[in-house]
Amino acid sequence: MHVDRQRFVLLASAIAAGCGGGETIPAEIPVATPRELEGGVDEEPAAEIPAEPVAPLTPSGSSEALSTQLAERCKALREPSGPFCEGFDDTAALCPKFADVLEPSAARQAVSCLTERSGTMAICGYQAAESCFLSGLGAGAAMSESARRCQEIVSGCQRSRWRRGDLTKTSCQQAFGAVRSDKLDDLVACMNEGCGLQRCVYDLID
Repeated sequence: MHVDRQRFVLLASAIAAGCGGGETIPAEIPVATPRELEGGVDEEPAAEIPAEPVAPLTPSGSSEALSTQLAERCKALREPSGPFCEGFDDTAALCPKFADVLEPSAARQAVSCLTERSGTMAICGYQAAESCFLSGLGAGAAMSESARRCQEIVSGCQRSRWRRGDLTKTSCQQAFGAVRSDKLDDLVACMNEGCGLQRCVYDLID
């Protein structure tokens, strides 16, 4: 008996379909990624824009030269990318005034503290300037002649509800060595009233 091969294949396929068979599904279907759909497979990620170089601070020179150097560093401060940086404008405006209230070594330290935070979230918040001001005070040499005066201030603050941990006899003496002589009366008034050092930056700056 002659069998038509083509008809046999068609008949077998129909029987298989009736028994629940179906088309063969490929084992793996390639799926295009979003970047492939956008035609960006070969694109390189955008490089970050490097921060502008800041000239190093010179260890000596006139007070006018130091003020100019510090002002340049303060102008180079930048906000971090991303969320809103609260208080940055106030901190940037306060930065160059460190040279007006602090001795040179203390002013350098305070501005360097802010420079290290530039471009990061650490530069945000209203405590950034206060914290770096305190860092500048720590760069001052403790004045032995202020020991008695500082002891009186610290003793008087022991009974105050406003006492802050940043005011000790040692930090008080360092502050006497870090703050310019024409600002010492304001410093003493601030320590006596607020029993702290960090927020004295606002009392010292005109």
